[in-house]
Amino acid sequence: MKRTLLVVDDTDTCATMLELALHGLGDLGVERVASAEAGMRVLAQGNVAAVITDLELPGMSGLELLAVAQHVPVVVVSASPDPEAEAKVLAAGASAFFPKPFSPQAIRRKMEDLLKESPNA
Repeated sequence: MKRTLLVVDDTDTCATMLELALHGLGDLGVERVASAEAGMRVLAQGNVAAVITDLELPGMSGLELLAVAQHVPVVVVSASPDPEAEAKVLAAGASAFFPKPFSPQAIRRKMEDLLKESPNA
């Protein structure tokens, strides 16, 4: 089973930008979903190497998804107006935080580094 990078974002533009930025990273595929609940179902399949999630999602939040994805690197992206958002997600175990708008190239470089460091990638 091919390992995947999971993109969880309900904004189609951001999800597409992340998918394109991550395409061809190693031998990993990219799977994108629009909700944390859908992300949980993908995580349950056991073939996810890393997750990139938005913080503010419909229903379950990206922070709640982070709590169940502790076995893989998780990068959080957010346009949250909360000035403490970065500190909160890093304290909760995220590997990195990028405010929106973000640089797709910076996220790709960070993901490359995280995948090299992660035994589960």
